[in-house]
Amino acid sequence: MNMSYWALGISITVAVTVIIAALTLTFRGGEWYGKVNSDRDTFKEFMKEIREKIDQILANLPKTPITPGSPLRLNELGEKVSEQTAASEWAIEQSEDLYEQTAGFDAMQIQEHAFSHAKSFEYPEEILSKMRASAFENGLKLDQIKDVLGIELRDALLRMHQFEQRDLD
Repeated sequence: MNMSYWALGISITVAVTVIIAALTLTFRGGEWYGKVNSDRDTFKEFMKEIREKIDQILANLPKTPITPGSPLRLNELGEKVSEQTAASEWAIEQSEDLYEQTAGFDAMQIQEHAFSHAKSFEYPEEILSKMRASAFENGLKLDQIKDVLGIELRDALLRMHQFEQRDLD
């Protein structure tokens, strides 16, 4: 009988120890879970701040109407500027005059010639006023408007010389 009290005492001690260990683990697990959730909320706040900063940086970058790459292309802003300035109509008129000068040119030479022509052309006041208005409205420089005209002229000349799109990419 003495042995059974001793075994019962050990069993109760082990049971109490297991219960205390389980409660401690539960409490520590709860603390850890709370800390993880707190860290997660802090991280979400941090990511929100990062996104806001990136948006501010992007908003402060200079606007450009041209998408970089080869070949250069008009982006959404460039398309808007082209429409505002009637750039494609101007380019078609100019391409007829420049067709002979650009005979035998490769695509890059045509692009260089088109940009040079768009930069040095003496625009009539009617077109120049549209260019100024578009530059002001879109926060661009007049040279950026001329770049749009240069791309439209390049595209018109490339079509006239029968360059295919796959030749340009």
